[in-house]
Amino acid sequence: MNQKKTAKKIGANRFQEIYERQNLPQTVTCRCWDGEDAPEIAVKVRLSLQEAVDFAAEAVSQCVDAEDGSYLPILKEFAVKRNLLRYYASFKLPTDAHKQYRLIYGTDLCRRVLKLIDVEQYEEILSAIDNGIAFEQQKILSGERAQLAQFIRQMESMNAYFEQTFGNVDVQNLVKNLGEIQDMDEEKLKEVLKN
Repeated sequence: MNQKKTAKKIGANRFQEIYERQNLPQTVTCRCWDGEDAPEIAVKVRLSLQEAVDFAAEAVSQCVDAEDGSYLPILKEFAVKRNLLRYYASFKLPTDAHKQYRLIYGTDLCRRVLKLIDVEQYEEILSAIDNGIAFEQQKILSGERAQLAQFIRQMESMNAYFEQTFGNVDVQNLVKNLGEIQDMDEEKLKEVLKN
């Protein structure tokens, strides 16, 4: 007789034990460049949930204009590299974006940090950024569509009003008497428009 063994569910305490037994480091160090004189930096192997959320949200907000929905891919790459250094390696970058850009693209620090982090988590953050960009653009587009639909409804309403008010107006007669209209009162104007 062949009986199947049913696997037990793993509880939270057991899961914690598995996590601790894997003995994965929280941080590792690397040198900023090759050589004994290079300073060492501490690199987080993986970010906390809040750090990962903040990393992605900041990158999205940096490369999608909230007003017009424009997207600048170069800003995405720059924001990702900047956040890679800020969140994983705790770099304090200058406030000036031009200086940040020069420092980030003028060194190999991003490549050094990327070699040490949890790649799976990093790829998930990149995916979240792409999804966030698409969401923001769709949200802006939906808002523009709603505004356009509202504008069309207003124009149709105005058209109906003018049709009802001036539907029986003789346009040729109106153009012919345009010079006289400016000095007329409302009743005389109605009479001219009807004729």
